[in-house]
Amino acid sequence: MAAVTKRVRGEREFWEARVTIKGHPPLSKTFDKNKKRDAVKWAQEQEVKIRGGDKVSRKSERTTVADALTEYLAAHTTTDAEGDTVSTLTNTKRYGVESVKHHLGDFTIDTLSHKVISAFLKKLQVTPIPQPANKTKTHPLYDGDRVRCYTPGSARKLFYALNECDHPI
Repeated sequence: MAAVTKRVRGEREFWEARVTIKGHPPLSKTFDKNKKRDAVKWAQEQEVKIRGGDKVSRKSERTTVADALTEYLAAHTTTDAEGDTVSTLTNTKRYGVESVKHHLGDFTIDTLSHKVISAFLKKLQVTPIPQPANKTKTHPLYDGDRVRCYTPGSARKLFYALNECDHPI
């Protein structure tokens, strides 16, 4: 059942939309004092989704990509008999997950869209790869001093690393 009530906290007035249906966790969201129509619409949409059998959760609005990927890495890390931590992921895959976590970690799961990921992959292909920090001198036959960018294949690997990290929302 959906309910919209007016709330007052100090000088702040707002509308609280709450959806409570037996067998489902309660959902609630607050709206500004001039947005009662939006609160009613949101509550009705959530109720229709729940009654239609869709999975409805507000967790995706609060969970960042960094949190989800940290949880993914933790799920694929075990301890061996000596007490050392061992990753069940390959080094390439772990590097890809860490890279995506670094670049897209501030986005929430809800705001991560096809446009954001596409822009990230396109920007990655024009971003110069930094030189290794431990490089001290160059051999005359070494060709590694030229500026290089990520290839489309490398960008695709990062996309697949993100795509494989299923997060229960």
